[in-house]
Amino acid sequence: MNPDQSVAPEFPADFVRKYGLVPIVKSDESLTCAGSKSPGPEVLEELEFILQKPVEIELWSEAQIRQRIELVYGLDFVQSTRSSPSNPVDEKSPNPRSVSLGTNGHAKRRSVVGLIDSMFEEALQQRASDIHLEPQEHSIRLRYRIDGKLVERDRIESAMAAPLVSRLKIMADLDIAEKRRPQDGHIQLSSESRPVDVRVSTLATRHGEKVVMRLLERNNQGWSLDSLGLETELNTVLRRSLKLANGMVLVTGPTGCGKTTTLYAALNYLNSDAVNITTIEDPIEYHLDGVNQTMVNAEIGLTFAEILRTLLRQDPDICMVGEIRDRETAEIAVRAALTGHLVLSTLHTNDAISTVIRLIDMGIEPFLVTSSLKLVIAQRLVRCICQSCRVADELGTELSKGYDLPEWLRSRTMYVGKGCPRCNGTGYSGRRAIMEYVEIDEDLAAAVVSGVSLGGLRDAIRKRGNPSLWDAGLRIVAAGETSLSEVIAIASV
Repeated sequence: MNPDQSVAPEFPADFVRKYGLVPIVKSDESLTCAGSKSPGPEVLEELEFILQKPVEIELWSEAQIRQRIELVYGLDFVQSTRSSPSNPVDEKSPNPRSVSLGTNGHAKRRSVVGLIDSMFEEALQQRASDIHLEPQEHSIRLRYRIDGKLVERDRIESAMAAPLVSRLKIMADLDIAEKRRPQDGHIQLSSESRPVDVRVSTLATRHGEKVVMRLLERNNQGWSLDSLGLETELNTVLRRSLKLANGMVLVTGPTGCGKTTTLYAALNYLNSDAVNITTIEDPIEYHLDGVNQTMVNAEIGLTFAEILRTLLRQDPDICMVGEIRDRETAEIAVRAALTGHLVLSTLHTNDAISTVIRLIDMGIEPFLVTSSLKLVIAQRLVRCICQSCRVADELGTELSKGYDLPEWLRSRTMYVGKGCPRCNGTGYSGRRAIMEYVEIDEDLAAAVVSGVSLGGLRDAIRKRGNPSLWDAGLRIVAAGETSLSEVIAIASV
């Protein structure tokens, strides 16, 4: 039977690659495909929903399938295919799928493929960091996280829920038959503007599976310390700490505050042929040339502590630990910092000086903390005022009455965004970091070892004149970069 070449543009290439299915003949009523074995009912249901017609399967030999795929799609497609009927996809493979946006002939139709295509394109245009698909009782809620805030974009009919989730699972190499257990996967998007990695996470909820996708731009790897917008004094202190032969530099703050970006900028600053840099991440978000990156895998016992223990036998100069979560990891990181290695890591604390107490609470002796820890940076991300609709903040003066603002700020004009098409009516466009830091010197180390309380340590830092997160936020309010209300929400004291 000669294959119908006109079917190829409409037939999802994912089904060819993953399930070894190839279209043969189409009619107005149905489509006939060839496969070496019958796909599961979930696969068939998804394919029928995408094509909007019944699908019949003919069983062919694996050799015939490969020949037909080559005939219909070409030799290049066969060679680039990650799986074939004789080499099925490992559904637990960490390698992401590659998907091109806007190339399907039926993408403009109200279909699952078209919906996902337009969803990714719109999210990229809106500079979204995450896409949330949340099943509700009568619909699916689509939300984007833009500049740190979730914004509802659409309500999708409930009938699309199962096919939509199944399609995303196929793209991310997940098990579409497993609907109870959480799953994690990856997709590689190739849009006209830039390549993007997508981290996919599924979770069973009351009304169905929720899908959250983190968008990570692969060409956003030009991080540098200069791009962080550091104040002059912190820039000097950080560069001095990074030049140390040993010690620990920690970046702290809540999830999503830009800690990874700061660490990657530091690694780029340190990266050279003269040093051995290795990272331990969960997961690896971006790939850095010249840096050895490893990933945590709890299923096989590869925890932060276990990999770090092995890493110290790999002759490292610089180690980056994605996060210090427990006493064991903290102990090994401190030991590494005391034995000739520079260790970079993150911790979840509210401010910089609290990090010292947190390490002690984890069981690390105070003298070991002060001997190993060189610098702590605490940071937050604040939204920047949209420069296209920036106006004087008439309510700022009234709002400031409840806060102890310095006189130099009260005499300045504060600004706010009134909302425009460019910022989708939010008044904000983009984000930037505000930071505070604590450098561990002899006086502070002595206070920690002597058992001074957290309140006492904070008083000592204030007497030094170190700017706090609040101070850093007020400075960019004065510069007209953000609003007073944004700083109050993020870093008020």
